[in-house]
Amino acid sequence: MDLILGGYINSMSGELAQTTIDALDALLDEPDPDLYAWVAGSAVPPVVHADMIAKLRAFHGLGAERPEAD
Repeated sequence: MDLILGGYINSMSGELAQTTIDALDALLDEPDPDLYAWVAGSAVPPVVHADMIAKLRAFHGLGAERPEAD
């Protein structure tokens, strides 16, 4: 998760709004396998994390597509 979150944070150094910092902090409380699945696009993130996951996916060049919720 350091590679997923760290690269994003490092690229935005000094430019992160408090709301973004809070969103990233909230992601750190989630289990690593869940976070990986959300960023990889193999699982739908909870609504509370959807915007931050979309930003991380875009940063890593993974596009905006997400799997359909059941």
